[in-house]
Amino acid sequence: MRIILLTFLCSVIVFCGQITLGPPVAFNDPEPQGTIIAQGSFVGLNGRTVSGTSTIYLTDIDVYTIRLAGFSIPAESGIQMIAVVNDSSLTPVTLSTSGGNKNYSITLSGSVTWKQIRIHSAPNNLDYGQALLTKAP
Repeated sequence: MRIILLTFLCSVIVFCGQITLGPPVAFNDPEPQGTIIAQGSFVGLNGRTVSGTSTIYLTDIDVYTIRLAGFSIPAESGIQMIAVVNDSSLTPVTLSTSGGNKNYSITLSGSVTWKQIRIHSAPNNLDYGQALLTKAP
């Protein structure tokens, strides 16, 4: 009887394709303290939907916080955020959520001009969205 029940349950899982435990948890990191340096709104690229805003805060000497606020991106593994500073891409950071409000800190020294934040799929080697940053007034 146990073998029949186990076979039936395996068939249901195979038929359904997967078991979903619920929607991904959206993060809600608090807004950083500091001076807003740059900001921009996300737009989708390559047929993908990406929304929300990116705000860059100077939170300490040479310490910046990239805040993704109210953002929504495709829920896939291997989605990265790539910051472009002084016309150079920084090391990609794998995103830990596909939505909500999330802060990422980085240390940079010298003259820093923030250009954009890209949302990139590493497995597909494709940009899904970008926020072109403008200097805060």
